[in-house]
Amino acid sequence: MRLMITGADGLFGSQMAPLFMNDSFYSEVVLKSVNDFDIRQKKDVIKNVCEIKPDILIHMAAWVDVDGCEKKPQEAMEINYRGVMNITEACRMIDSKLIFISSDYIFDGIDPPLGGYLENSESNPLNVYGKAKRFSEQYIQNMLHNYLIIRTAWLFGGGNAQNSFILKVLDSLKYSNKFYAIVDQVGSPTYSVELGECLCKILKSKDFDSLKGIYHIANTGECSWYDQALKTVEFMYGRTHQYKIIPVLMNSSSYYARRPKYSVLNTDKFYYATGIRLSSWENSLKQYIESLKI
Repeated sequence: MRLMITGADGLFGSQMAPLFMNDSFYSEVVLKSVNDFDIRQKKDVIKNVCEIKPDILIHMAAWVDVDGCEKKPQEAMEINYRGVMNITEACRMIDSKLIFISSDYIFDGIDPPLGGYLENSESNPLNVYGKAKRFSEQYIQNMLHNYLIIRTAWLFGGGNAQNSFILKVLDSLKYSNKFYAIVDQVGSPTYSVELGECLCKILKSKDFDSLKGIYHIANTGECSWYDQALKTVEFMYGRTHQYKIIPVLMNSSSYYARRPKYSVLNTDKFYYATGIRLSSWENSLKQYIESLKI
């Protein structure tokens, strides 16, 4: 089986790619970064994908700066929507199965279902990033019969203090004993390594060929950014630490783009289809923090 991964140098891709590279299950694993080809250029995309002819293509290349996307909507749509259109066209030409990583930000957080959003819950993205993801989902559904759309949320693991909330907390506390975190935005934190391990499992499962459509995959439980910051400091420094995590409301934050106040993902459909359920966000966060101490 030949596997191709775009966005292999990104926040999620950089954590997941090594899991596939070290697996003898695949005859070839081709990693593509932002410098290899421009996903906005259809000819470039088709040339690269058709030359490789992957059996499976995992598309993770995206502009994930939500505020940046809102400030430059045309550029955001070119990367996050047109890029997906081009990848989809290429997959259709060679009958490759496309795995697309989508987001909880396709939901508006208004009157959410009890237990979190379902795969068929009505979408209403509040920002450009979320709109691009939803448009991409719809395009894939219309163009392909062999696809897997995975919605996940609040990824952590890897990155730096600019694009990782966890590392931002820890970096800020090097210079101050307090950190301000939003208390009224609630979601499903997801450890990128555990999500990557989950993808590895399902790609090798005997039921993978029949696994199609949209699925939610995230760590179990829910929390606010404030809750996550509290646990981050506790797991890093112990319960008797000197730092203060101060709750603030979303409307007093520096956010440029609107975010859903509640975007927890219900993962029951994926569990019933595969028997896999990710661990709690607290356990995964603790595992990640322990890896930072090494």
